[in-house]
Amino acid sequence: MLCNFPREILEHVALELVMIDPVGPLTNLANLKSTCKHINNALSSNVVKARIFCATFDSSACLRRLGPRAHRPKNLAEQLLVNHKVLATIHRGDIFTPAIEQVFWRTFLMLLESDGKNRIQLMAAGLDDFIERFVHQRLLEDSELGWPADNTVNSLALWIFSMTLTEGAFISGVLLHPLSQSNPQKN
Repeated sequence: MLCNFPREILEHVALELVMIDPVGPLTNLANLKSTCKHINNALSSNVVKARIFCATFDSSACLRRLGPRAHRPKNLAEQLLVNHKVLATIHRGDIFTPAIEQVFWRTFLMLLESDGKNRIQLMAAGLDDFIERFVHQRLLEDSELGWPADNTVNSLALWIFSMTLTEGAFISGVLLHPLSQSNPQKN
């Protein structure tokens, strides 16, 4: 019966399903797309993905920064895919992924361009725990004299860490000098 619906109606149904639970994986949409090949094809267009991106992530900052080309359906569809891959990596807590630099770059950009939705998506995926674990466990890899190595990954990690800090983290003592705990200096 669903296959008899006009494509525009199916697209609207898909967007409404996404909006039932807009934070996190697009489980409701995946379930709808798995019903049959026709529906999967109808809902796999860049236009649909672009509408879903705009509904679940912030898009106005990239429009201001890059202009109208940033809002082409193909570009928004690609951003949707990349953002969800990054969120999945963060959710898994894989701080040792070989793609950590790409994860941090996308996370950094999402935080910079956040008007609210991006931050909600990142925090729901567990970014605060993910970045804190990275800082505590990996920041001093390849370090010299107890200082973090000067590289892109560490720089991004510290920027993201600072962008996710809350006043409560300072009050509760979460930041009990993590670098000195990980690699104490010998006197």
